[in-house]
Amino acid sequence: MTLRTDVHIAFDSIAPLTGGMAERVAETVRTGAPIRERRNRLMNRLRVPLSLVAVLVIVAIVAAVLVVGRLMQQQTTVHRPQSTPTAEVINQAELAQLEAVPLALPVMRATDRCVESPPIDGSTGRYNLGHVAFQGASHTTTDDWGITYHVNVYVSKQVTGLVLIRGRDLKTQQPMLWSGDYAYGPSGDSTRPQFLKELVIDMGSQASSGEKQHLVHSALTAGHSDCFGLQIDGRGFSEHFTGAA
Repeated sequence: MTLRTDVHIAFDSIAPLTGGMAERVAETVRTGAPIRERRNRLMNRLRVPLSLVAVLVIVAIVAAVLVVGRLMQQQTTVHRPQSTPTAEVINQAELAQLEAVPLALPVMRATDRCVESPPIDGSTGRYNLGHVAFQGASHTTTDDWGITYHVNVYVSKQVTGLVLIRGRDLKTQQPMLWSGDYAYGPSGDSTRPQFLKELVIDMGSQASSGEKQHLVHSALTAGHSDCFGLQIDGRGFSEHFTGAA
């Protein structure tokens, strides 16, 4: 026996038994590699769907914030009934006072002659009532429904607060209906719910520097007569007009 052999025998006699540990470690490393590869492939496949889920969650959160904001805005702001770009907040207490003023319009028989009062101003083409003046622009006739008038309303620069305009057919008692930015109140016709029973113009709390012009749309439904009347109520005044339909 050589010196090398003697050394190996002496080392083996004092080294602890591994029980095949090295072989088991090598086998574990060999068999674990495919498992890691499968796990890595699975994570790569999930990476894109997980990013898509994250984007969808962000979109849902933004949409929820917008919906909640819209609901809160609707709950805290009172607007006039119709949906128009120029819808204004109305002072309900002041409006109720004007609505409480009874209509003082004449009742006419079918054979009565309709008279325009006040008469038209020949120099301006207006019907001047005092605080308010009217000037006809055009009209549209719908045979199966009625007639719609497109009218310019001029409000004096001294007028402040709300101006309420109501009207009716003086012979049939049908209400004058209104549509557009200043229409207000309950609907006057089930077939055209955009036509309401009142017209409300808010002139604000301060006198203006000049006369204000407003284009309004009034209508009488089918079966109307040849005569109608208007009543205009505001702070400290009430004015009337009768005209031919």
